[in-house]
Amino acid sequence: MNVERWERVQAVFHRLRELPAVEARTLLVELCGDELALRNEVASLLRAHEAAGAEQGQAPVFPTAIGRYRVLEVLGEGGMGVVYLAEQSEPLRRRVAVKVIKLGMDTAQVLARFGAERQALALMDHPNIARVYDAGSTDDGRPYFVMEHVPGEPITTYCDTYKLGVAGRLELVLQVCAGIQHAHHKGVVHRDLTPRNILVTVHEGQARPKIIDFGLARATAPGGHHSVYTRRDEVLGTPLYMSPEQAGLGAQDVDTRSDVYTLGVLLYELLVGDLPFAHCELLSAGLLEVQRAIRELDPPRPSSRLSAGLLDAASLAAARGTDPATLLRRLRGDLDWVVMKALEKDRTRRYQTAAELSADLLRFLDHEPVLASPPSSVYRLRKFVRRHRTQVVATVLVAVALLAGTFTSVAFAVSAARSAKLAENRGLQLAERQQRFDVLAHVIHLEVAKQDEAALYPAEPERAEAMRRWLAGDAARLRAALPEVRRTRHELDAAAPAEGSPDHFLRQRLARLERDLVAFVNDRVASVQRRLDWAEGVRAWTVIRHRAAWAGARDAIAAADGTQASARYARAPIDLEPQLGLVPIGMNPVTGLWEFYHLRSAWTPGAGIDPVRIPVPTVSDYEADGRLDVDEHTGIIFALIPGGAFMMGAQSADRGAPNYDRAADALKEEPVHRVTLRPFFLARHELTQAQWRRLTTEPNPSRYFAGREIRGVEQIGWDHPVESVSWADADRLLGRHGLTLPTEARWEYAVRGGTTTPWWTGIRPRSVLLQSNLLDRTAIELGGGVASHAQHEDGFAVHAPVDVLPCNPFGLHHAHGNVWEWCADAYGGYDRPVRGGDGLRLVEDPTRLMRGGAFTSEVGWARAAFRNHGEAERGVDLDVGVRAARELR
Repeated sequence: MNVERWERVQAVFHRLRELPAVEARTLLVELCGDELALRNEVASLLRAHEAAGAEQGQAPVFPTAIGRYRVLEVLGEGGMGVVYLAEQSEPLRRRVAVKVIKLGMDTAQVLARFGAERQALALMDHPNIARVYDAGSTDDGRPYFVMEHVPGEPITTYCDTYKLGVAGRLELVLQVCAGIQHAHHKGVVHRDLTPRNILVTVHEGQARPKIIDFGLARATAPGGHHSVYTRRDEVLGTPLYMSPEQAGLGAQDVDTRSDVYTLGVLLYELLVGDLPFAHCELLSAGLLEVQRAIRELDPPRPSSRLSAGLLDAASLAAARGTDPATLLRRLRGDLDWVVMKALEKDRTRRYQTAAELSADLLRFLDHEPVLASPPSSVYRLRKFVRRHRTQVVATVLVAVALLAGTFTSVAFAVSAARSAKLAENRGLQLAERQQRFDVLAHVIHLEVAKQDEAALYPAEPERAEAMRRWLAGDAARLRAALPEVRRTRHELDAAAPAEGSPDHFLRQRLARLERDLVAFVNDRVASVQRRLDWAEGVRAWTVIRHRAAWAGARDAIAAADGTQASARYARAPIDLEPQLGLVPIGMNPVTGLWEFYHLRSAWTPGAGIDPVRIPVPTVSDYEADGRLDVDEHTGIIFALIPGGAFMMGAQSADRGAPNYDRAADALKEEPVHRVTLRPFFLARHELTQAQWRRLTTEPNPSRYFAGREIRGVEQIGWDHPVESVSWADADRLLGRHGLTLPTEARWEYAVRGGTTTPWWTGIRPRSVLLQSNLLDRTAIELGGGVASHAQHEDGFAVHAPVDVLPCNPFGLHHAHGNVWEWCADAYGGYDRPVRGGDGLRLVEDPTRLMRGGAFTSEVGWARAAFRNHGEAERGVDLDVGVRAARELR
């Protein structure tokens, strides 16, 4: 063995020798990867070290019983606890894992962290997370808790043992993502998602990963165990699996995205059998060097690691049931970028949730485009400058000095050359070159035109003149510029300028400008033309053509004599003016509310159908239960919600007081308070995928998109709700059509429909289960989690068509369940005031509220007062949609 080899062996051995034996052997595999010779040499030293300890009387001794559990053997040791395999005899016989704090580790901080793990596990109920059964204290006062015994093996070992292919490994990661997403919903971050903490068992013939050891978990939810913090001089977690924000002393700023990073590390390892920074030399340099690398260095892509020849490609491919070439093709491209997006050092560019990562992996498995993409050149340049700030500044200063001198010289040279060329009339005239560079001015014209175009919303008559000016000005000038740009680019192509020359730069920039101009004409100019057509005709199509219907609606709604037509509006009669873009349908015979048709969401631009020919529902189309059928051609149906005061929120203290709900969250849903609202329009249904398609040229974001089959259980149709919509995208789309998201107060007021019970259906969970699409047996069988109502069956594996279940007293379908619905408000406590008229809560916060629960939700999350929230700009889970609202003008 040479000196360098011996130093590597010693570095790893000294890193592991003080660890408990079980942990040392597990970490040995992680540190040495496929270097079997190195692994065997270090293992030999560790065995000798263990034997020497045993000879000195250091063999472990464990108790015969802990509480009412008979101890069988030691399963493993961690930094603060020992885990025993034990047997429980009553009230049922089973084997369990009992974790007890170590002797000598009972400091206040360790006891607090141990208690945090116990509380974290107790919060969770998911098939991919080991369950906690019991807790207590030993005779000498050390705390312990009893959890599900998972007789499995680490996920990496399981995959290699059974030679799982890429798809099989990704299926296991999807289950791990589901478990972690559940933990994050409960406000818990794991912070140590290594393979030894993800064990795979086989249940009814199916592999099921189980997440264990929340010993490093940290609560993130208000009211959770947030008093357990990391000391500023302490680093927790396994070094090579840490996120950049965790790889710093104290790691005070760790959130759920840290677990997403570690999932990326795990995914990397499962794909190529190695860690992003799995170098023994790096480890031998010490923990600080490992932390620096994680924070500052970019790991190679998985396919690059495989193709670089540093790994045994044949063995890796064989362990994945394929050959090296096929494995490389499988990794290269989309899967590379999914992994690298999860491993982003800037966590704002990372997948924001485990569910987002899971959704992109599903897209890959379903051969769909993934959201992850290579970082832009600008982003890579910015990272380079940030890492090498001093060198870059020095280089720029030198370059500026050189350029200043060069510029003077070049100016004289150009002047002399110009005189010579003009005099001799040879070569390309300077005027010609200047003219070519003048073409680049269209780059600025294009950016200005784009900014002006973005202001031409919504498409209403008041903006028609601005649209005409834009089309005659900016659009016409850029359309005319396209031939000039194309001709100049062709001339430069023919000249074949040398790389690095001004003409070569000009040629490249003109090629990009040409592409941008073509897209501008085909997309933006065409869009403005369609908007102008709508703005010029909408008054005739909705107000003038339906003048009689508007007069009838106005008379009926304004009447205050208590007749059936005006019963819902009798307390606050409305002097209804015709609403541009809406057409009266009539009074719903069941709810007593007037309903209106949104014509634009039923019209497909560019399809050659005149909006005047779009069929509008009538009173005769109502079913006996007040339903109006919705199909792929149906536009948004708005109910005119009467104004009034209501009690918002919920409380669990007084059964006789308003809005009693025994499940009320005192921090989020109290105090119950009075809010007064003016009348407004609210859509009866969640926005459908067909309506999304007609209202925007942007792609359908839905994970469960129209035409997709859900594992043979059901077919998604265009009448299903659009989902996976961010708040920002929803707000932008609705705003472009004169619509809004409902405020939280308006949402709760309309969903309650005059009731004060937890659900509009009553006080019992069973009542809402019969009327809503919530997490049921079918969804659970498809991997959707665990619910207290797991035996319930509503007939839908995922979301349902928007109109299939009964409506509430105001005519709203799926007021509870189906998909979460964004609200306009930022998230804030009920101690903050609301704006008069629409109830918007006056809060400044980056998160936005969502309400109503979804097909992934337990019944408690669908309560009328339950408040959920998410970030406005980031991507969202696949169960978040939107219900449109509109002001009464």
